[in-house]
Amino acid sequence: MQKLENRCDLLLIQYQKWMASVTRFIVAHGMGSPHLHGYHRLTLAHFFLPEKGTIISVAPQGLYQVVNPGTPPFIPAIQEGLMTSIQTHEIMLLTHFNLGGVLLSELHRLGESRLANRLNSLLRRFEDRDLYHTLIWLCWYDLMCAHSMQPWTEELKHKSHAELESWAVARKREKRELELMIDEYLLYAC
Repeated sequence: MQKLENRCDLLLIQYQKWMASVTRFIVAHGMGSPHLHGYHRLTLAHFFLPEKGTIISVAPQGLYQVVNPGTPPFIPAIQEGLMTSIQTHEIMLLTHFNLGGVLLSELHRLGESRLANRLNSLLRRFEDRDLYHTLIWLCWYDLMCAHSMQPWTEELKHKSHAELESWAVARKREKRELELMIDEYLLYAC
């Protein structure tokens, strides 16, 4: 009997291959530390979206452990996996070329185009690498914790660079483990 492929696993493998290639390129060209490989490991997770309920998505493994300490990786049931779309958004992957591309691709795959477009616009507004990466981690954190996404879709677009930076610093300080993870990532991302 042929084994049923879980589409979630295929999606995870597809993104992980992409991130491994990107990370090798970044490290080989001196644009980041080899420690990035650990931060670029992905896993499956549940997100809660108000309009859709609980859905399966891909997220950084380290962030999954911050949100769900001591919890083993999520393994979806075959039925859930069979209904999961594996359509990635290649334009976002190529445009953002890191974890941001995976997050934006996932938002499009999940039908959250409005949020993806707002986040994409926000990430392109400023030439601040640290703020860019911090916003990616915070958005993923909010999705995984089922926090309101209204700040991302309505409020942040009106903030100046200084206001956005202050907001991001205050947000990451809400959870010590999150702050440590983001700060270490920024250190290794050169």
